[in-house]
Amino acid sequence: MNAKLVSANHVDRFLRAAYNRGEYPNPIEHSMVDLIMGDAGLPVGYRYGNSTTAMVNTVLRDGLFTPEWNRKRNYIGKLIWTDFGLRRIEWLLEQGQSRVALHDHLYTSLVTWAYMPASKRYVSPSDFYFTDDCWFAGIRVPQNVVDLAVSYLAEEGLLEHGPKVIGRLTVRTTSKGIRFLHSNQTVRDFVTAASQPPPRDSVTNHFSGIYVGGSVDHANLASGNQNSQSINQGVNSDALASLVSQLRQVAPALGLHATEAEDLAEEVDALEREGTEPSRGRRIWRSIMRILTPAVTTVITADAEHAVNAAIEAGTDLFS
Repeated sequence: MNAKLVSANHVDRFLRAAYNRGEYPNPIEHSMVDLIMGDAGLPVGYRYGNSTTAMVNTVLRDGLFTPEWNRKRNYIGKLIWTDFGLRRIEWLLEQGQSRVALHDHLYTSLVTWAYMPASKRYVSPSDFYFTDDCWFAGIRVPQNVVDLAVSYLAEEGLLEHGPKVIGRLTVRTTSKGIRFLHSNQTVRDFVTAASQPPPRDSVTNHFSGIYVGGSVDHANLASGNQNSQSINQGVNSDALASLVSQLRQVAPALGLHATEAEDLAEEVDALEREGTEPSRGRRIWRSIMRILTPAVTTVITADAEHAVNAAIEAGTDLFS
């Protein structure tokens, strides 16, 4: 394996594994490199022969480490973090805490991955878990977060579900998903733009001599000449109030950065004010889902994780 074939994804996984083993900011013993490769979940080929050398050469060439040579035996005995390497691992740690960055990576990767098979056949999201694209900022994205992302993309029409294969769900990229891939946008920008209603003229229908026999639930009808009809089909206000309460209760357990916590609070407030109008409520709920989806990976307790999942389920039911 040539050094130039070592991907940035694999380098990030190497750095994160070194950090997780407590080698930051201390030098990395060369004898531990094979173990670090295992912790990074890199392909088996990296652990043998020149493959390990390729990774070491890459991180040295990229200026992430400097070598400390064993002069007696003429080999690199330690890898010493450079200032650039330290800044890189600090950036990876920061990226790993960003829901927005994770969304941008995971959503785009899933739509791209499901579009890649030349046969356009359906593929199983459980297979995505074993790809390099299921790693972000040097750590593997948990399967339950992948599953939530697939559900969101299917709801937005970028993926479509196919038949189960050996009990496993399958998906493929839709025509809308292909348009997204050609748009050079993030999913959130693409979906937001697509959800904006086109301008339309105001239309008033006039009815003459309407007669209604029996009761009409959830409606406001007027009979006679030149009268108008309106039908109220809004979101249930009690269910909306319950969802808003759930969201505010789980928010402290999400471990959000200050800006993300503020964004979530603003979206929940907007949902409380405007969520009874279905189209507006759905748009706000999609914004909230972009924050909640990866939050399952950071909640502290099983009870908190259950509460987050329950809020997601309640909101999905209400705005489906």
